[in-house]
Amino acid sequence: MTHPYYLGSPQWSDPKWNTQLPAGGNPLERYSQVLNTVEGNTTFYATPSLAQCSQWRTQVPDDFRFLFKFPRAISHDQLLAGPTSEINQFLDIIAPLEDVLGPFLLQLPAAFGPEHLDRLWRFIDALPEPLTCAVEVRHAAFFSKGDAEKS
Repeated sequence: MTHPYYLGSPQWSDPKWNTQLPAGGNPLERYSQVLNTVEGNTTFYATPSLAQCSQWRTQVPDDFRFLFKFPRAISHDQLLAGPTSEINQFLDIIAPLEDVLGPFLLQLPAAFGPEHLDRLWRFIDALPEPLTCAVEVRHAAFFSKGDAEKS
């Protein structure tokens, strides 16, 4: 059943509530019978394999959405200044999920301040269409009610 909204959690398997999901199948299949999106936090720490992405695609319906985080190496270690090849490699690996991708989550570290905004704009502008991105900033300047917050 298609819903006019997306509702999910940061993970599809948790021992505390996993028993509340429908029986049978693997955790992602069971999860996708109840919720229609998930935050792919795992991609922040490690990039899945192409085979894993292909497998995930077979486990969810067409109206399901994955919201993957960009890898830490791109957002935190390189502060979005790394080579385009790393971004393209990540996108190539998750390509089997292309039709069930929601917005990407770009979590920026506290070290990413207003002086780095040009990098953010270049990064977002370089994403291939139709990819979109939700950005989480953490630098204190973005919350101090000053000019940086208006950027």
